[in-house]
Amino acid sequence: MNYADIEVGKMYGIREGRASLTDRPIHKVRVISKLDDKKRPRVRYLDGEREGLEEFARTVQFVAKWADVKKVLRDEANMEALRGANAESLNDVVWEAISTVIFSTGEDTMVPMGSPERIEIPTFDLDRIEARFGLDPLQSSHRAAFVDRNEILHLPLEAAEAIAKRIAQREPDSVLLYIQQHEDELLAVGYQPGMRHRHHLLRELQPAYALARQWAGSKGETELLTREIERLRGILIQTAWTLKQNGADTEARRLERALEGG
Repeated sequence: MNYADIEVGKMYGIREGRASLTDRPIHKVRVISKLDDKKRPRVRYLDGEREGLEEFARTVQFVAKWADVKKVLRDEANMEALRGANAESLNDVVWEAISTVIFSTGEDTMVPMGSPERIEIPTFDLDRIEARFGLDPLQSSHRAAFVDRNEILHLPLEAAEAIAKRIAQREPDSVLLYIQQHEDELLAVGYQPGMRHRHHLLRELQPAYALARQWAGSKGETELLTREIERLRGILIQTAWTLKQNGADTEARRLERALEGG
C-alpha cells in the first residue's frame, strides 16, 4: 500500500517484515497516528498475543484494509494453486515463445507476468480479446484460472500456451513480423562496438522464436515471404523507371532483365 492511502483511525492487516511474505500471519491493527517525516504509521494491535501493543510500522507491512483481508488471502491461495499447476508444465522456451506471441498482438492489457508465469487480463477487456482471436471464454479455460479482487484474470502456463497457439494460428503475420523485426534489430545492433551481447541474446532466443514460428505455421511464413518478395520487386521496378527518367537506359535495361530472370 502507499503511505498516502493509509488513514488514521482505520483498521488494516499487517505482516511482519513485508506484506508479500505469505507464510507469515496477518495481524489486525488500527492506525492511531502517522509520523509523516519518516512515513511510519503508528498502529495498535487489536488481536492475538499483541493486543493493545503499539508500535511504528512500515508501509511495506500493510497488506490491505481489514475488510479486504479475506479477499487477499483468497487471492494468495489461488496464486499458490496456479503456481502448483505451472509446476506440471513449466518450460523456459515455451514461456518465452508465449511471451513473444502475446507481445506481437499489440494488446497492452494482455500481459505476460513471471513468478509464477501467467497471463493477466483485465476482465473488462475479455470479451473484445476473445472475439478478436476466436477464443473460448477464458475464465473457464483452466482449473487454476482465477479473477482476483481487482478484477484481473490470471491464466496459468498451460492455458497461456493454448491461447498463444490460437493467436499464432489466427494472426500469423503479426507473430512472424514481430520476430523478424526483433531478430533484425538484435543482429544490426550487435555489430556496433560494445554491443556483441545482443548477438548472444539473439542466439538464446532462437529456440523460442522457432517454436513461435512453428505455431504460426509454414503457410503464414510462406505468405509473408511472398509479400516481401513482391514488395522488393515493386521497389526494383520503380528504380528501373527512375533510371530511365534520368537517362540511365543501360542500367535500367540491365535491372529489367534481372527482374525477368534473364
